[in-house]
Amino acid sequence: ILDTGVNASHPLLRPAVQDGTVLSARSGWPSSDADGHGTSMAGVALYNDLKAAVLSQGPVSVSHHIESVRIFPPSGANEQSMYGVITRDAVSEIEFAQPALNRVFCMAVTDDGSITDGSPTSWSAEVDKLVAAVGEEDEDKRLLLVSAGNVDTNEFRAVPYPGTNLTSPVESPAQAWNALTIGAYSDDVSTNEVGFEGYAGMAEKGGLCPYSRTSHIWDDMWPIKPEICCDGGNLATDGFNWLDSLDMSKLSTSNDLPSSYFTSIRATSSATAQASWMAARIMDAHPGIWPETVRALLVHSARWTDTMKRQFLPEYDTTKGPRRDLLRTCGWGVPNIDYALGSLDNRVNLIIQGEIQPFKEDGTCKEMRVHELPWPKEELLGLGEKEVELRVTLSYFIEPNPGERGW
Repeated sequence: ILDTGVNASHPLLRPAVQDGTVLSARSGWPSSDADGHGTSMAGVALYNDLKAAVLSQGPVSVSHHIESVRIFPPSGANEQSMYGVITRDAVSEIEFAQPALNRVFCMAVTDDGSITDGSPTSWSAEVDKLVAAVGEEDEDKRLLLVSAGNVDTNEFRAVPYPGTNLTSPVESPAQAWNALTIGAYSDDVSTNEVGFEGYAGMAEKGGLCPYSRTSHIWDDMWPIKPEICCDGGNLATDGFNWLDSLDMSKLSTSNDLPSSYFTSIRATSSATAQASWMAARIMDAHPGIWPETVRALLVHSARWTDTMKRQFLPEYDTTKGPRRDLLRTCGWGVPNIDYALGSLDNRVNLIIQGEIQPFKEDGTCKEMRVHELPWPKEELLGLGEKEVELRVTLSYFIEPNPGERGW
């Protein structure tokens, strides 16, 4: 967790935090969490659905543990020019402390003062370099998940949902090509909270979360962001006003001990923590899997909800324009952890990890790979005239060139 720190003394986090893995990016900075955001991220990244875990009658099994590197000073703020350097130092700190582990880097922190059109910033370029291990001796690539950033909900007064989402671009460094950028959708649409009588969810069930930013206004030369959406809760509205509701948020761990052991978390922060939980599950199930492959499995398992299609595919229009709108708003949809885990053993899937140099330095073609699908020919022929769908996901990391367009 690259965030505000983590309160590792929390009884629901303590068993999953090893000694020497709660650190800070700068000597002299505390590693503790005074803000609370990092601790609430940790609760979701460890348990996913903490409410279900608390209400369960039996033991709860977790397959991974939590590490934390604080990337914020104890007072004030970091210089914008230092965002990338501090992120790099945070990664170095935890890798030096525990060099042999497979890990998911989870960063639900963005530059809310930036206006990005999809072009690189020094921070996004540093993220791209870290993920691809550019210039590093061991060349161990990394998996880094970053939030798309949250909409200023005050803007709904001028441009109602989801119009504001379409004109609110993803914040830096989430435009990084190599990062897996996480947006949000809404799963909860009702609330029984006192004082919320007459309120309901602003978004329909399965729709784009009101908090989630998009790449809708970016030129096509820039990457599709976010790539996937996880549950970010909802805004409660009576048609005129909108409020945050506990019933439309995720339950998580609080840093404010012993006053409160639980808190709520929502928006793209909650979504990024959930996606990190999924990625950790995949890494645990398949040790040694490449970061590119974990990213591919999450995207490959994603599907658009019917509500997303209704919102951004008019009458399920499958032409290029509406599909582009859907992609640049909801990415590839909502990932399914069971599908992602099953893709490696009991699903009809071909997964290949390899290297290829498709182009020469002058831009002409160099290499290609041809793969024979290992599926029974007789079974395929036996399908007759039935339609089948072939879904191909290609996942690779680029070497960043922040001064150029970066194709």
